[in-house]
Amino acid sequence: MKIYFHRFYGYIALSSFIALGFGPFGGNPFNKSFNPKSGDDSLLLKKEFLSISKKKIRALEKMISLKETSSPKDPQTQKAIRAMKEDINKFKAYAKKEAQVLKEFHDHKEAVVREIESNKKDDIKEILQRPAVKLSRYIVAFILLFLGILSLRKVYGHKICPGISLYPRLGTVLGDSLIILFLSFGAYCVFAYGIKWAIGLRPYFYGPATGVVAIAYVPYAAFVAYFTSKLVGQSVEITKEGIRVFYFAKLEWTADWGKIQELYLKETSTITGGENFRVPRKMQTKLVIKTSQGTKELVEPPLKKTKRRIISEFQRYAPKRLKKEIEKIKVSW
Repeated sequence: MKIYFHRFYGYIALSSFIALGFGPFGGNPFNKSFNPKSGDDSLLLKKEFLSISKKKIRALEKMISLKETSSPKDPQTQKAIRAMKEDINKFKAYAKKEAQVLKEFHDHKEAVVREIESNKKDDIKEILQRPAVKLSRYIVAFILLFLGILSLRKVYGHKICPGISLYPRLGTVLGDSLIILFLSFGAYCVFAYGIKWAIGLRPYFYGPATGVVAIAYVPYAAFVAYFTSKLVGQSVEITKEGIRVFYFAKLEWTADWGKIQELYLKETSTITGGENFRVPRKMQTKLVIKTSQGTKELVEPPLKKTKRRIISEFQRYAPKRLKKEIEKIKVSW
């Protein structure tokens, strides 16, 4: 059970490190934060447009004055003057409306800025940005990272797993990494629930399911750690005295060569398909060691080189009466 506990502690520590160090407690990290000056470009465009409109109105008034001076009684001139006066009135009404909208927009922006400034003391994002809180957060995260790596190093150490490990270290590391990434969501829910309970502020990612996930986080991590250790924790040691099988680095089964009667392969399968069409599907081919007291099954290693190493040890230490069976295993496994 030693490997199981080390793996469990590593899962808890490293998933908590990811959640605490990178968790979006203060907001969505992919969204830009609100900038009170973000609307300044649109305000400048509106002001520039109003300035152009005023210039155009003055130009039209000047044209009307010139036309009235040059041809005061010409019907066509009078008609053009009336049309220009109508345009001037429309421009003035539009400019007045735009000026009012501009003023309302500016007043609203100022109100939003004042509200943000007044609520900063109650904003979780602002609290997390405080130097003391930020430093404490990353110090705890670093401690969790150190403890997690220390725990998992003991899992992958050579001295803890005697003999030949049936699962390669690289595959075990990749599998553990994926599990830790998955568990980091549960760790985030634990921290989010704790923040909400302790200071009453709602973290960014917080919902009805947060409490349920937080409660299930540790039991689920314990179950996954046990299952993974059970799956990848088997190792076999083949010596001139016999065969020893270990689980969690503890001796689980042993047999002297004199008690071993037979070595053979056993295929395991499951049933797949629909209601009217079912076919067996191969899962793995186990190595079975038959003795006078019963049988022992070794899970199939995922790598060919692990199988070759086991067969090589059998060829080196097994008695002559088992050589033919070992050759059959070498061909088929």
